[in-house]
Amino acid sequence: MPRKRGKEEEDSFVDLESHPEDEEVYLRNVKITVNDGDENENEEESSEEEESGEEEEEENEGEQVVELPALMDVVPLDDSASSENQKGKKFDLRSSQSEIDNFRRIHSNSYEDGKNRNVLKKFPNNSVSTTKYTWWNFIPKNLYEQFHRLANFFFLICAVLTLVPGITNITPVSSISPLVFVLGVTALKEAYDDVKRTQGDSEVNNTKVLILRGGEWVTMKWKDVEVGDILKINGNEGFPVDLLLLSSSLSNGMCYIQTANLDGETNLKVRQALPDTNSLKTTKQLSAWRGVVECENPNKDLYNFDGRLSVPSKKNALSLSITQLLLRGCVLKNTQFVIGVAVFTGKDTKLRQNSRDPPTKMSALEKEMNKSLQSLFVLLFVACVFCSIGGVYYFMDDSYWYLRYGQHRARDAIVEFLKNIASYAILYSYMIPISLYVCMEVVKLFQTFLLENDINMYHEESDTPAKAKTSNLNEELGQIDFIFSDKTGTLTSNEMELVKCTIEGKVYVVGDTISEEQQHQNESKPASSPADAPTKHHFHSIEGDFEIEEFPEEVLSKQLNGNENSTEREFFNLLAVCHSVLPEVNSQDPTKLEYQASSPDELALVQKAANMGFVFKKRTFDTVTVEVNGKEEVYKILNMIDFTSSRKRMSVICRGPDGKIKLYCKGADSVIAPRLTEEESILFKEKTNVQLEYFAAEGLRTLCCAFAELDENSYQLWNEQYERAASSIQDRKNKIEEAAEMIEQNLKILGCTAIEDKLQVGVPEAIHQLRRAYIKIWVLTGDKQETAINIGLSCRLLTGVSLVTLFQDQSNPVINFNSVREQLERCLAQIEEMKDKTEEYGLVIDGECLKFCLDKKTDEGQNGRVWISDRWRMLEILFG
Repeated sequence: MPRKRGKEEEDSFVDLESHPEDEEVYLRNVKITVNDGDENENEEESSEEEESGEEEEEENEGEQVVELPALMDVVPLDDSASSENQKGKKFDLRSSQSEIDNFRRIHSNSYEDGKNRNVLKKFPNNSVSTTKYTWWNFIPKNLYEQFHRLANFFFLICAVLTLVPGITNITPVSSISPLVFVLGVTALKEAYDDVKRTQGDSEVNNTKVLILRGGEWVTMKWKDVEVGDILKINGNEGFPVDLLLLSSSLSNGMCYIQTANLDGETNLKVRQALPDTNSLKTTKQLSAWRGVVECENPNKDLYNFDGRLSVPSKKNALSLSITQLLLRGCVLKNTQFVIGVAVFTGKDTKLRQNSRDPPTKMSALEKEMNKSLQSLFVLLFVACVFCSIGGVYYFMDDSYWYLRYGQHRARDAIVEFLKNIASYAILYSYMIPISLYVCMEVVKLFQTFLLENDINMYHEESDTPAKAKTSNLNEELGQIDFIFSDKTGTLTSNEMELVKCTIEGKVYVVGDTISEEQQHQNESKPASSPADAPTKHHFHSIEGDFEIEEFPEEVLSKQLNGNENSTEREFFNLLAVCHSVLPEVNSQDPTKLEYQASSPDELALVQKAANMGFVFKKRTFDTVTVEVNGKEEVYKILNMIDFTSSRKRMSVICRGPDGKIKLYCKGADSVIAPRLTEEESILFKEKTNVQLEYFAAEGLRTLCCAFAELDENSYQLWNEQYERAASSIQDRKNKIEEAAEMIEQNLKILGCTAIEDKLQVGVPEAIHQLRRAYIKIWVLTGDKQETAINIGLSCRLLTGVSLVTLFQDQSNPVINFNSVREQLERCLAQIEEMKDKTEEYGLVIDGECLKFCLDKKTDEGQNGRVWISDRWRMLEILFG
């Protein structure tokens, strides 16, 4: 039988399965025991080892030495399969130790044994500090920074020289006191800034949170939270640690979080608890819970999380992903409460992993002052040398015998020369304006008060005044040369509406927003024209001139009310099913539904589908209910593959009311088009692609929708591989993407959507004023190039400038290393010509091309040196 552990071995105990009584592994010079069901054999082996241990006990005093076999029948930690499937598999123990070290194991603090195990791991506490100094390093660190200023360092040397007898008759006090005053004033300002940081840290660390202790919810401070604690976070509260979501107030385990403090995005993100843990809501259930979390070690990755959860009621571990992780710095929104277990605290949280200590900042003005002081030092040195040479000359001349004592020697002349330099340096020290630094510090401190009390910098809606974190960079605000901005949510209002769509080559106007051109065309339409007659528009693209017909919403409604198997119905079925939106009953009117979404795009699509008669009614863990013409249709969600920046698409595999398995996929046209069938690809290029360009030219955000019917057997085979990828701990993201790539093929295009995102009030005027100040503005957007140009014109970013684009007038350009280089050379010539003529220019560059300008990997290769030269010329023109 397995030997009982000693107290000194507690820290080395590692469970490889959820039941530690079945398999126990001792990895730090202790015995490894695997219980395979044969107790007699184990007892015999144990007795033999005990006898051999008694013989060697005297030789190994206080040290346990055990020879471990190279291969053992154990279950690796990173394997997602069950122990039954892995039994008998040979496994290298030394490699398993390194793999185990890459993960952390967390027990629930709701029971005493679990808390003791967490304590042994010595996880960091949850108290955080963003201060620049501590009480013990303030003086040395501050003095070290201040003596980086040339003037302070110079006066320090002068103060030391006054202490040397015979060099000058100036008292040391008169030289040291100004330096001490200057250093003291600067130190007080730095201390004031750091005290404000300390107050901010204290406010955060002392924020209250509910923690499960002793079977009841106890209000405690953030800094007292420990790894393994079970926390309850109420709506509109922040998360004190990185939490593993166990349950939420919503029946399907979903919750919404705002991540603006982490990534600057104002869109709400969706997180969802596992179905096996969402029932854990009462204190009795949580206190009896014995779950064990195995997850990756702390890292900076905000968008990925790999782990698994072992619970006694489940034979196999449950896979964990970023969907179950609530990060510190996020705020809970649109959810009454969530319950989670702390996995990362303090410096281990992803927020702190991505932060750094406050750096020592020096403004451009201060750097320029140091350069000016260098010229003064040169002048001072020349004057000291000239005067010292004159002094030695008179010292050596016999006519001035009264200037020396005794006979002169060459050695005396050298000593006199050095003494004269020190004396003149002290006498001429007034040339260096030491008071300049004091004046600057006082002015900067006063400016911070003006900034924080400026009514024009106060945001009334959020009750947020301006706040100066540091006073060292005030003057930098007037020296800004570049502004880098996102489009969505920054320039735009983030309030989106589906205004147009194309289905089977027909363009439908489904929104309320009508452009001036369309309104003029509608007014000029003959009165005899029927109401459902299309409006014709002439559109010019790279491939030629086209005539686009836009049909009114009434035509689309007739199509939806007709054939139940029409493409139009399938299109709106996709909009009502393929999303992560959550419906809620209106508190004022129970007959109305309110949708909560992490993306305004999804919200606009679901709302428009509801307006067209496809009402998304209910969501559970594995079903979506849609009401069509008063009849409820239930779709069983088999798999949901989320949208990521690399995938650029979202897919849902569901079993419809008719029992068929369908794959619904929506995403960018650049990723949907290559996954269409050959026949669909031809139709996409002939019709849909032109219509997408037409939408983009109007500044609308486009999205392609496609679907495929799946065979039952082929789906089951794929689902096995997908489940293995989803339950893997290592490299889970790439494995899931590889599995998704296999199923997202041979799609049929249903249509495309065109969403309008209006600009915020005052954006065009603000950009115009910034351009008048000769500030260069860069805007990053994920839209098509035509949409980006249209938005740039509407916000006055590209108004009145000459546009320079890569691969201009090329419909299907080949983008590679050489082609981008040729295009850059052409653009460089155009830009330099415009700069000679003092013309304003605007550059529109695709992300695929931009990576060749900024990617360091392109520096290597056969033409590396030439490419580096061109790349830096490009950057110099763009940014300088």
